[in-house]
Amino acid sequence: MQRFGKMNTIGETRYQLNRLIRSCLQKKIETITFRNLVYGFSVLLQYHKAENEIEIEQRLDALELQLEQIEIKRETHDKKKT
Repeated sequence: MQRFGKMNTIGETRYQLNRLIRSCLQKKIETITFRNLVYGFSVLLQYHKAENEIEIEQRLDALELQLEQIEIKRETHDKKKT
């Protein structure tokens, strides 16, 4: 039975997937088992990708909020000058 290490990040998951592929090429696991595991890895990698996209969206929202606040301060400052 193939054992897998940590798969908490995309990098760790890719590493384990590479190990799985090498095991298949070396005929250490059956093709059906390999196919089922690759499907599971595919789902896990998509989950990691979605998680990263959510994090990027949150960071983008925070940056947009900061820009809006800067623009409001700039408008307020410009009005005081006038």
